[in-house]
Order: sequence, then structure tokens, then C-alpha cells
Amino acid sequence: RPGTQWACLAAMKDLGLKICPQACRLEGADAAIQWHHDMETRRDNLAYEIDGCVFKVDDLAAHERLGVRAANPRWAVAYKFAAREATTTIKDIRAYVGRTGAVTPVAELEPVQIGGVTVTHVSLHNQDEIDRKDIRVGDTVLVERAGDVIPHVVQVLREKWPKGAGERLGLILKRPKGARKYHLPKACPVCGGEVVKPEGEAITRCTNASCPAQVKESIQHWGSKQALDIDGLGEKLVHQLVDTGLVRDVADLYDLQAVAVAGLERMAEKSGANLIKAIAASKGKGTLPRVVYGLGIRHVGRATADVLAAEFGSLGALADADDDRLLQVPDVGPEVAGSIRDWFANAKNRALLEKLKDHGIDPKMKKPKGGGRLEGLTIVVTGELASMTRDEAKELIRREGGKAAGSVSSNTDYLVVGAGPGASKARDAEKHGTRTIDEAEFLKMVGKG
Repeated sequence: RPGTQWACLAAMKDLGLKICPQACRLEGADAAIQWHHDMETRRDNLAYEIDGCVFKVDDLAAHERLGVRAANPRWAVAYKFAAREATTTIKDIRAYVGRTGAVTPVAELEPVQIGGVTVTHVSLHNQDEIDRKDIRVGDTVLVERAGDVIPHVVQVLREKWPKGAGERLGLILKRPKGARKYHLPKACPVCGGEVVKPEGEAITRCTNASCPAQVKESIQHWGSKQALDIDGLGEKLVHQLVDTGLVRDVADLYDLQAVAVAGLERMAEKSGANLIKAIAASKGKGTLPRVVYGLGIRHVGRATADVLAAEFGSLGALADADDDRLLQVPDVGPEVAGSIRDWFANAKNRALLEKLKDHGIDPKMKKPKGGGRLEGLTIVVTGELASMTRDEAKELIRREGGKAAGSVSSNTDYLVVGAGPGASKARDAEKHGTRTIDEAEFLKMVGKG
């Protein structure tokens, strides 16, 4: 067996496996820091994207002695590069309405290249953020891609430089005389309905549940891969379906006829028939967790939908749950419980459930019988497992009488750690003293080891 990480890489290379051509051995911290700087300078010349470097202790025996802290090995550390950034000008700011009614200001930018990607728009999040950074139409701004993925405005560039940005970029700029302040509209920009900013929240919301923008987003969400997974139900088609009045809510999808769909722009008889087949097929995919997630209840992501489905077993039971009952569920706090209760208290949403039921979408989920190997245990899975997917692992936990939660809390008994685990879950496990186990130990617990 090789005694070092470097020898392992050499052995893999001898076997014909590809290894990172930039990998090297370094002596001491100064050499490692210099190499990190060099790689940051060379990153744009590589044939693939990287966002940092990983340094490992070379001696494998030291790996054993150092061990693992929560989900992170003590013998390896990752160092990210500085976020890529560029300057550009804000041409305009427009408000967009999302699935839950959130009215979000989005800046239209002079197109700018950041890390090989052309950035033309960036979310400004909310009015408080605009006011805090004093962002105006016409301003020159510093934009960076957080994690080399999501662009955001770091700051406005002007004569008084916050954080020394001007000196760093070598720029001398003044705010143009025509720069104008922006305020979110007092009515929904799509439907003209009332907008409100609830106390304690930063987000402004359209209160009209029938707002076309919300309807379109909710239908796209229903057809997404983690929900009902309707192939071919893209953004442009959804817009046509709503704009022509063919669809007013997700239940209307199941009333569509191929002839009507074929008459839409860029659709034909065959594509219309394929969409109808995909919509019909979605009924077979409509498990309770997928449907709960697909309803688009605020704060209910896929992980929380899984927990709710396992806890209540049906939409009816979930709809009838009061705050006290909801707060007994892992992953559900007062804010989530309030969103669930408010959604089911809405008469239109209740009517939607009845329409879905008429179309055969009213899934049930049997609760596991008592006496399972994981009876009474709350378990969270993070990272990729070798023997099964995370969804399969959660289903196994439920079959064995346990609760599969989506986040670590003081009520969590075990955190199962696979490859590439989430750092936040590891930190939470350490904070709450939650026992961390690997896949092999988990499989032993369920009689598969």
C-alpha cells in the first residue's frame, strides 16, 4: 500500500487513470501560499473552471492520526480564490414577481464578462438592499460572481471609495448627474394588485394569488424535476398557456387537449400530443412528497416536503394540522408552520386540492409499522452515498421507523455523511453534539452492512 498521497496519485497514473496535471508536492506553508497565488493567476488559462485549491498532508499515516472533525478531515483544507469581479453600469432597474408573490428588483447591466460568462442582469434582492448600498440607475458598480456562479452588486463606485475599491481597481469615477433613485412600485407591476411588506420582512409581495406572474411561476414549479417532472413544460410554453387562458392553475394542465396545445406558437400536432402524454404520466410520479413540494408552499423545500409527507401521510391530514401539531415535526419552526397553515386556510388553495383530487392526484403515504430498526430516531443524510441515492436513503429511514430530516437540530440523533457533504450540516452536527456516522455504519444499523 502506498505510504503517501503523492504515491497514490503516481499509482493511479500508472494504471492509466487521469490525475490533476497541476498536482504537486510542496514543502512548508510559504510554498503552499505561493502556489495558491500562482494557480489563481493561471486559472483563466486552464481547460476547465476551478474556484480554489485543496492542500493535503502527504503522509497517509498522519491521516489516521489526525482523523476527521464532523464531516471535515483534519488532514486536508480547501482555499478558495477571490471572487471574480468587474465594473459595469446599471442601465435600468425593473421589478419581477415570483411564485410566492415576491416582488424583486433586478438591475439591467451593460453586458460585462466575468470569468468567461456574460452578465446582463443581477438581482438587487429588495428595497432595503438598494437603500443600504444607495444603488441608482446610471451608477457604475462593482459586480462579482459569488462562488463563481451567482452575480451580485458589491458596491457603487464613486468619489468616496468604500472598502478601498477605487484604489484597488485604479478607477476615479463620479456619480452621473442623471443617476436616479429607484423605488419598488406601489402596485404589482404585472397585475396591478396590492403589494405589501410584512412587518419584520425585507421582501415586498403581491397579494393577488391569481396574478399571472405567480400563476406562471407556480405551474413551472409544479412541472419541475423535483415536483411532478413534466417533460416539455418549459417557461415559454407555460407563458403561452396562461396568456391564452388555457391554464389558470396547475390542475388545469390535466384538462388540456392536444388540439388546443398544437395551436400555440412553435407547437405542432406531435409536440402537443407529447406534452399531453407527459402531463398524464406525471400522475404516476405524483408521490406525496413530490406533490407537497409541487404545491409551492412558502419555506417548504423538497427536504421539508419529504418530512411532512412521512409525518402526515396525506394532503388531508396535513391540511387539518394546527400549529401545535406542525411544530412537533422535525425541520418545522414557527415560520414554516405559519406558511403551511396559511396556504391550506386559503379557499382557492382548498379548491385547487379538490380539482387535483378529481384528476386522481391525492397521494397517500403509509406510515411504517412500529418496531423498525430506526424507531424513534431522527436522521439527516448529507453528501453522496455509494449504495443508494439520498432519496432512497430517506425512504429506507422511514421504512425502518425513523424520521428523515433535512437539517440538523438539537433533536437529530445521527448525521450520515457521504462524499462531498454539506459544510453547514457538519457545523450544525458539531454545534448540537449530533453523532456523525459514515455510510457503512448506517448500513449496519439497517441490517444491510
